Amino acid sequence: MNNLQERLERICRQLEGLLVERERLQQEITRLRSRLVEMESAYELLQKENESLQETNKMLKLAKVLKPEGSDRKEIKLKINELVREIDRCIDILST
Repeated sequence: MNNLQERLERICRQLEGLLVERERLQQEITRLRSRLVEMESAYELLQKENESLQETNKMLKLAKVLKPEGSDRKEIKLKINELVREIDRCIDILST
């Protein structure tokens, strides 16, 4: 009978330990779910910031193309005139 009592007490202690572990794991799950929500929110913000930076990068590249460094307005006008004359020559060749 004593042996049976010891086994029952051991099982009760194991059950209490399992219940404590279950509670700890539930708290951990709650914490991790909260952290996941935070991470998803941060990810969305970073995605938006990335899109904004990519758009800014495109604009800077476009601005650099439209106004090359080291060139002044006169050089740009001369280059445009040269390109227009070349286009006119190509149109003349195609129309004959």
